[in-house]
Amino acid sequence: MTPPAHAQHSESMNMPMPPAHEQALLSMLNNMEELTEIYKAELDAIELRDMQLFSELQPKKVRLVQDCEAHMTQITTQSALMKSVSPALKERIYASEDNLRELANKSQRACKIRAESVKRVQERLLDAARLILANDKTLYNKHGVTDQTKMKPISTAINQAI
Repeated sequence: MTPPAHAQHSESMNMPMPPAHEQALLSMLNNMEELTEIYKAELDAIELRDMQLFSELQPKKVRLVQDCEAHMTQITTQSALMKSVSPALKERIYASEDNLRELANKSQRACKIRAESVKRVQERLLDAARLILANDKTLYNKHGVTDQTKMKPISTAINQAI
């Protein structure tokens, strides 16, 4: 029989707090798991070409990465104590790190592919604009107004001047 919810809650309240070095690892693990979810959402946004969502995810991703780095600094100052961490917790961290690394690599590849696509489109647009300008006989002065006198045949320009 399962104990009532209030009994489970009081049992968890009676459990001792993990040591500071394990708390740092658990906090880092929590950040890594949140970061994993951000990368999944980022990959979905890239696939759906939802650049608004992609952009909205970036500040939270940066914050989580900074938090992970802060936890790593705290953990490295307690490296001697890390040998006493439970094997199960170590395994969870290694698995989370592998998963996160794989997602980060996928995201990086997807971003690179999208950036190359955007660059190709930009180059095509610039080439088209250059072609139009090369074929356009209309000349514009420094004020952006067509300079009609340069487009008129010389004989017409001379006749108007006289």
